[in-house]
Amino acid sequence: MDFNVTEPQKGESLLTSLLRYDNLRLNATGSITREEGSNVDIFQVPDTEELVVLCNLIGLLSFTIDGVNPFIPVYIDAAAMALAAHHLNVGDGTIVPEVEGLNDRCNVRFTVEFTDTQVDTETALNQVVHLIGRDVGAAERLPSAFVGTPFSSTSVPTSIVTGLFGYPQVSASASSTDLDDKSQHQFFGRTVLSEADNLVPIVIYLRDILHVTKLAVIHTIDPYGTTNSLGVREAARKYAPDMDIISIPMTEGEDAEKATIEAIKKTGCRYVLCTVFETEKLMTEAYNMDVAGNGKHTWFLGRASEGPDDAYFEKGSPLSLAYQGVGKL
Repeated sequence: MDFNVTEPQKGESLLTSLLRYDNLRLNATGSITREEGSNVDIFQVPDTEELVVLCNLIGLLSFTIDGVNPFIPVYIDAAAMALAAHHLNVGDGTIVPEVEGLNDRCNVRFTVEFTDTQVDTETALNQVVHLIGRDVGAAERLPSAFVGTPFSSTSVPTSIVTGLFGYPQVSASASSTDLDDKSQHQFFGRTVLSEADNLVPIVIYLRDILHVTKLAVIHTIDPYGTTNSLGVREAARKYAPDMDIISIPMTEGEDAEKATIEAIKKTGCRYVLCTVFETEKLMTEAYNMDVAGNGKHTWFLGRASEGPDDAYFEKGSPLSLAYQGVGKL
C-alpha cells in the first residue's frame, strides 16, 4: 500500500485528505507521540520534514436502533462530519469562508472514525471505554474528541466518562438539562438549546396564541423524557401559572401505547405534547381510541419525535388521519 498518498487539494470530489492522513498515521505507528495532557498525536511524515499534529474525531452516532433498524438521519450527520474534516484539512472555504486557507496557517489535521451506539446506553459506554483504552502509537488510534451522541439518554452517561478522561464531547441534538451540570459534564458542549430554554417559548405560544389551559405531556422515562416533563411544568409555573400540566410517562412493553392513550382519555385533555421518539404505534392507537384524527384533539410532537415529515402514508389511512393537523415544536 502507498502510505504517502498525494497531498489532497480542495475542490476534489473525494475526501482524499481523510485517506491520506489515515494512511500516514498508520505508517508512523511506533513513532507517534502524545504529550501528557494533550489529546492530539504528533508524528513526522516519513522521508519528509512535514510535522503533522493529528486530531482523531470519534463520531458517537446511532446508525441503527438496537443494532437492527437503520436510523437514516444519522448517515447524513456522518457524511457532514467527514466533509467538515476534509474541508479543515485542505482549507476549503466553500461552505465556511473562514476555513479558506486554514491548512496554510495551521498544521493540525483531522481524521474521523465512527461507531454505532445503537441508541443504547450500555453499548455506547462500552464503545467509549474501548476507544479511550487504546495505546498511544498503536495501529488503532486514540480519540482526540467525541462528536455525539444524538440522544440525551446516551450523551449523559458517555459525557461523564469522556470528561473524566479529559476528552471534549459535542452534541448537536442532546438537550437534557442534566447536561448543564458542569461538575458532571465538564467537557461537554452542544450546538442546541437546553430543553429548559427551548420549552419556555413553547409554553408561551400555547398560552398566548392557542389559549391552552390544560396540557397532557407524554414522555419517556429517561433523561430526555424526564427533562421535558419537568421543563414544561417549570415553564408553565413561571409563564402560564393557570395552565394545568399533566405528565404521562410512557413505559415499555407490548401494551405501552394503549395504556398511554387510555391515560390521556381519562384526563380529558384536548391538547397533547408528545416527546417520545417513535410515534407511529402511539398515533395509531390514538386514532383507534378516538383521541387523534377526529378534529377534537390537537397533538404536538417534540423536536426529537418522528412525525409525518419522516414517512409517507396512504391517503385516508388511519395514520394519515391521525397525523393530520399535528404540529411539531
